[in-house]
Amino acid sequence: MKKIVLATASALALIATTQVSTVQADSNFKSGFKVGGGVGYKHHRVKNVSNIDSRNLNVINESFVESSIDNTAVVQLHAGYDLIVNRFFSAFDVDYRYSPSEVNMRFNTAQAIFVPTAAPFEVKQRHPHDFGLSARLGALVTENLALYAIGNVRLGKFEHEFLNKKPTATALARKVRRSQYLWGIGGGIGARYAFSKGFSVAFETTYDVYQRIKLNSEDVVFAGVGKVAEVNTRSKAPHIFIAMLKMSKTF
Repeated sequence: MKKIVLATASALALIATTQVSTVQADSNFKSGFKVGGGVGYKHHRVKNVSNIDSRNLNVINESFVESSIDNTAVVQLHAGYDLIVNRFFSAFDVDYRYSPSEVNMRFNTAQAIFVPTAAPFEVKQRHPHDFGLSARLGALVTENLALYAIGNVRLGKFEHEFLNKKPTATALARKVRRSQYLWGIGGGIGARYAFSKGFSVAFETTYDVYQRIKLNSEDVVFAGVGKVAEVNTRSKAPHIFIAMLKMSKTF
C-alpha cells in the first residue's frame, strides 16, 4: 500500500511538473525579475476648503469650497518579480512616477476689508513625485495574454499653496505653502501581452485615494494696521486616476 501511495504521488508530481514546463515552454511569459517603464494619462481631482476669519473687524466669516481637476501626462519606472504557475499570473512591483500635475482653484470675496469689489484668492495643489508598492493577481487567458487585478499602496509628494493673487494698497501680498508626503491606497485592472520571450507590453488603469492635507492658519496683515484676519486652508483626500501603457523585460 505504501509503495502504491508513493508511486501515485510521484506520478502526480511528474504530471504537474510536466504541465508547468509545457505551459511555460509554449508561452512567452516566464517567472523572474523584471524592469521596465511606461507613459500614460493622469487625472488629478481634489476639493479644497478655505476659511477667512475676520472677527477682528466684526465681519462675518467666509468659507470657500471648490473642486477642480487637472489632466496631464505621467511617466513611470518600475522593477519587480513575475511568478507564473500553470495559468496563474502574479507580480510584485515597486515603481516611481513623475508628472507635472497642478490643480488650480480660484475663490472670490466681496468683503470690503479687502477691496471694494471681488478679490481673487487662488489655491494650487501639485503632485509631482509618487512611489508605489503593488501586487497583481490574475490568469493567462491565452498562452501570451494575462488579465489581472491590481492592489496599490502609494506614497506621494503633494505641494499645497494658498495665495492672495492681487494684493491692494492696503492688503499685503500673502502666500501659504506646504509640501507633504501623503499615503494612498487603491487598485485597478490590467492586461499584459508577452510578444516575445521575456518581453511584454501592458495596459493598466488604477484609481488611488490619498490622505488630506491641512495648512496651518496664517495671518492677513494690512499695511499700518497689522493683523486683521486669519486664513486656513485644507484639501479633502486627493483622487488620482492613471491609465498607463507599460513595457517590461523579465530575466
